[in-house]
Amino acid sequence: MHYNAGKEFLFPPWVTLSFYDGRKRLLFSTNKRDFDLSDNLMLDHPYNSRRIFLGIKTNSKSWNIWNEECVQKLEELIRYDLEFDGYRVQIKRMSKLGGKCVLEFLWRLQIREF
Repeated sequence: MHYNAGKEFLFPPWVTLSFYDGRKRLLFSTNKRDFDLSDNLMLDHPYNSRRIFLGIKTNSKSWNIWNEECVQKLEELIRYDLEFDGYRVQIKRMSKLGGKCVLEFLWRLQIREF
């Protein structure tokens, strides 16, 4: 996210973001609510496109179940972060709705420069 991001542009409290390669091997994880996806995923990436898996889980008491509202809010945040910096992103859900938010919800992201 961007340094002075408002609360609406933050990932949930007590979040863990995990990033996996195309074979779903863990690349890295972070607990930063203001983690900037475009800078950390694309800035030093040698190609103009990238496929990556993103897993998100949270221990926040206000996030209980992965319902449509929670998942859609995160997808909008992902899309905003990447598109703000000039990327297109295709987001595909790899997990099903209904699981607990303390368990990871997984997406596949296909990121390309505009």
